[in-house]
Amino acid sequence: MRSTARYKKSIYLAVLALLPLMFAGNAQGQALAGTPVAKYIGADAYHDPAWSPVDNPSSKYYLDPQSEKFFYLYNATTKGLPSSDADPTSAFKIPGCGAMSGSSYVYPTSTLCIIVWNYAASKDGSDLQSFLESTLSDPHQIVMAFCNEPEFHVTSTGCYCDLTGTPKACGGAYNFKQQFAAESAYIMNFEKTNKATNVHVAEISGVRHYTAAHPSCFFIVPPQEVNYYLADVYEPDHKSDANLGANPDWNRWMKCTSFPGSGVDRGISEYGIDCGNEHWRQGHVAGTFAADDTYLRNNMPDMVVWNIWDVGGCAINATEEPPSVAAWLNIAAGN
Repeated sequence: MRSTARYKKSIYLAVLALLPLMFAGNAQGQALAGTPVAKYIGADAYHDPAWSPVDNPSSKYYLDPQSEKFFYLYNATTKGLPSSDADPTSAFKIPGCGAMSGSSYVYPTSTLCIIVWNYAASKDGSDLQSFLESTLSDPHQIVMAFCNEPEFHVTSTGCYCDLTGTPKACGGAYNFKQQFAAESAYIMNFEKTNKATNVHVAEISGVRHYTAAHPSCFFIVPPQEVNYYLADVYEPDHKSDANLGANPDWNRWMKCTSFPGSGVDRGISEYGIDCGNEHWRQGHVAGTFAADDTYLRNNMPDMVVWNIWDVGGCAINATEEPPSVAAWLNIAAGN
């Protein structure tokens, strides 16, 4: 009897010890406190090598970004991806993911590189060959997404597909998805053939497309073609306090990319608050950061990336919205 009582007591104590963990990992999958909601908390790479105050360790606004987004957009000279991931981007000539400075990489090897390109130069994706070969010696984790925000960039000034032997504007969801399938298959087969694991495939959607006027999921590719579904999302301006949980466009995108059991995680590749309106009232941006962090912890506990965007008064403005820098640093620290 004494032995049984002692056994029951030990079980009781063990359950008490586990209760905090059980509540921390509730049915909604809430992330543990002290752990960032996303594996990578990052910034854009549109400037030198991203947003100068954010990337400069001597700056009081340094955010130590863990991910960067690189843009190889179509133009008549560079067109698609270059032959190496070290080559500068077509937009602002930013050093590529694999660029070196002396004997060191420009970007720490722990940085997640998000690569977007809008020009497919072959039907089967074989134009990716040389770029992918360069990634075999690159220690970075890399996410590649053909046709950034296809919902908006399949026009004559956006993404180019090669479904007929001649690249031309994709011109709609069907053509985009056909080309995306070829690009994805080529990348995945390349990784498998070379026994490499550092290059992944994503689709990056423009969330503002998913309004009541566009309730369909036509542009979303099948989950077997991607490792991640990523979104570019910008909160409403100062006329609205709606955060992600109350953003109908975001919620529609969430439904479109919900494939239970697929193993495809989601993330945010561009994120902004009150673009150009940070002066409206102090604390608004920082408060929305905190609200979205709570929402994401409860609804997207397996986020791969949360990438902030600030090119010209969007999201972080240390002059007009001082608390925003501290709020973002708290998110990156998991506080």
